[in-house]
Amino acid sequence: MPDESDISLERLEPAHARILYEELKNPSLYTFIPQNPPETVKFLESTYVRLASGRSPDGRERWLNWAVCSAKEKAFVGTVQATVYEDRTADIAYAIFEQYWRRGYATQACRLMIDCLHRSHDAIRIEALVDTRNAASIALLEKLEFSRIALVMQADNFKGASSDEYRFRLEIR
Repeated sequence: MPDESDISLERLEPAHARILYEELKNPSLYTFIPQNPPETVKFLESTYVRLASGRSPDGRERWLNWAVCSAKEKAFVGTVQATVYEDRTADIAYAIFEQYWRRGYATQACRLMIDCLHRSHDAIRIEALVDTRNAASIALLEKLEFSRIALVMQADNFKGASSDEYRFRLEIR
C-alpha cells in the first residue's frame, strides 16, 4: 500500500487530457457507471476545459477535479472528483486506473480528497453513490468509514441493465 507521501492530487487541467486519455479509454473503468470511455483526446480536453472552471454554470456548485499522482510509480494512477454544495455537503467520485487496482491508491487518494474537502472547503458531510454490484467500491467506502444510509432501487438504467445504488455518507465534525 502506498504511504501518504507517495500520493498527491494535481488539479485537473485541459493539458491532462493527452496524458490520461489512454488509461481513461479502458472500458473496465465504466462497468458500474453510466458514462462511456472518452471517444477522443479532443472530447476529453473539452470536458476538462469545462471542469477547470471550478464552478457549475449557475455558480452554486464548486467542481473539484484532480489527477492522482504516484511518486513511486512516476505516473498518474487515476482521478478523483468532488462537487461541493452551498450547504457544505459534497458528493465524491473516483477512478483508479486498472493496473493500479487493489494496491491502496484509491484509499490514499480518497483520504487526501476528504481532507482537502474538510480543511479547504469546510465540508461537513460527504456522500457517494455506488452501484450495488461494485464490491470494490463498497469495500473502499467502508474502509474510509462511510456509512451505508440508503438503497436506491433502479437508480439508473445503462448499458442494458437497471442499476440499484447504495448511498454512503461520511459525517465530518
